[in-house]
Amino acid sequence: MDDLKMVEGVTDDTTAIISCVKETLERAPTEEFKEEPVIDDWEKLAKYLSTSIGYSERENLKVMYLNKGYRLVGKETYTGTVDHIPFYITEITRKQYLQEQHQL
Repeated sequence: MDDLKMVEGVTDDTTAIISCVKETLERAPTEEFKEEPVIDDWEKLAKYLSTSIGYSERENLKVMYLNKGYRLVGKETYTGTVDHIPFYITEITRKQYLQEQHQL
């Protein structure tokens, strides 16, 4: 969003509106993924991921925590550099375990 502010005529209000629209586009499928299995609609999942992390200047890794019915129970985005994402599988596994405990 900071890059948009460099464009002549783009104000803080404009970037706030764009941020709100992006957030809305991310939240709508997220709520659906909580009610129905994520893997039932690959096209919807691809659109969600494209909206969520597809146009970033940095590499992103989206971790989606699913329950046994393949419904979304949590998500997290790891942001890296231009061509590298540091993440630790043990940390992801620990958070998945905590998500499962929270669901009980």
